[in-house]
Amino acid sequence: MDATIREEMQSVKAIDEPARPAVALVLVPPTDSQNPAAVYLSQLAPSGRRGMGRALVIVVEQLGGGDVRTFPWASLRYEHAQAVRRVLIERYAPATANMVLSALRGVAREAWRLGLIDAEAFARIRDVPGVRGSRLPAGREVPMRELARLFRACAQAGASGVRDAAALALLYGLRAATL
Repeated sequence: MDATIREEMQSVKAIDEPARPAVALVLVPPTDSQNPAAVYLSQLAPSGRRGMGRALVIVVEQLGGGDVRTFPWASLRYEHAQAVRRVLIERYAPATANMVLSALRGVAREAWRLGLIDAEAFARIRDVPGVRGSRLPAGREVPMRELARLFRACAQAGASGVRDAAALALLYGLRAATL
C-alpha cells in the first residue's frame, strides 16, 4: 500500500474514533444494577431506605421468605401483590400496610424500568388498592378513683383548676360517648 494512502487512512481512523472521557465511569455491580429492590432503595433518602427496606422484608416474608436482594422480583405478579395486601389487612395498621404496598409498587416500577416485568404486569400491580381505615391511638381507661383524684386536684388549684376541671369533664364526656 502506498505511504500516502496509509497516512490518509490513519487520519480518517483518528477522526472516526470517539473521544475518551476524561473521567472514568464507576459502574454499579451487575447484581445491584439489575436488582429492582436495590435500585428502588438507592433512590430514597437514608431514612426512607430504612423504613422501606423493612417494608420489603415484610413483602418477602409473605411471599416465601429469603433475602430482599436475592428475591426473584422478576416473577412478581398481581396475584402476589393481592396476597400480600390480604395479609397486611389482617396483621398491620392501615398506615403500615399502605407503606408496605407503596414499597412493593416502587420495586415493581423499577422491575418494569429494568425490563424484568412487562408493562401489563406492572400496571396490574400498581392497581392493587391501598388499605382503607384508621386506627385509634393506643390509650388506657382511666379508673373512677383516678378521675376523682384529678377533679379534687383541680378543685384545690383555684381559678386554673376550674378551667382544668372543665377540660377534663369535656374530655371524659367525649371518651364516654365514643365507647
